[in-house]
Amino acid sequence: MFSLNRKVKDLVPYDPIEGTYRIRLDANESYITLPLEIKEEIAQTVKDIHFNRYPDPYAANVCALFAKYHG
Repeated sequence: MFSLNRKVKDLVPYDPIEGTYRIRLDANESYITLPLEIKEEIAQTVKDIHFNRYPDPYAANVCALFAKYHG
């Protein structure tokens, strides 16, 4: 049988502040957005991902890029 730790059971829910603010210091958010070029690159990269396939378990492409970067 599963039971939650007492510390978890005793947690008090966080009540977020609502409203629209120019800068929010309590939300761990940035006041600036990503440049359009980066957003477009992310969008294109996501389009090219084959979500119906498992990724390479050895991350060969990532390892090769890392090795190339570090010489």
